[in-house]
Amino acid sequence: MNFTSSLRNKEAKTKWYRWPSWIGYAAMLWSALYGTFHLYWLWGGAGYPFNNDGIGLFSAMVTHLPPKVGGIVFVALCLMSIGIGLVMQKGQFKAFSRRFALAYLWGFSVALLLFTPDTRLIAAMAYAFLFKFDYNWQMLNQTFCILGALFWMTAAVVYQRKARHACEYCGRNKEEEPFFLVLWGRLLTVIAALAPLP
Repeated sequence: MNFTSSLRNKEAKTKWYRWPSWIGYAAMLWSALYGTFHLYWLWGGAGYPFNNDGIGLFSAMVTHLPPKVGGIVFVALCLMSIGIGLVMQKGQFKAFSRRFALAYLWGFSVALLLFTPDTRLIAAMAYAFLFKFDYNWQMLNQTFCILGALFWMTAAVVYQRKARHACEYCGRNKEEEPFFLVLWGRLLTVIAALAPLP
């Protein structure tokens, strides 16, 4: 009796959160906010994050970008991502639109992850639990870009699973054979856990 109740509670909790249904809207909200920020900076607002000279070899790939250029580029990218997000929410699964949407969103997310963060953010994360780090506006912008990349990556995964008529939570499809990593997942996990042992 208790076991059945726990299963029901777990199922109800999963249905309550339903992250595949709202992750796309969260990603579009992020694009709207970040696009608004860059529109503000495009009009000459203060606090533009890409106007520093970098920190040498370990700086981010995008450290200095003129406000007008950066504003136009990021506003255009954010607007396009919002448009693609709306198409994804409507369930358009045509071959061209699906491939274009996935290619754009994965490229946009990877670019945010590769081009904006630098070693200052990594160093701050290392000392986060000690509360001994200098967290400035540039690092906050990098964190916000990473958050947006994670939102759009997750939204792209959900959209791809919908196009395959698979489960939005785990990606499994009854008509398809499981991915080999799923079949060998337990064995690979054991090997990974035993590998560091002497």
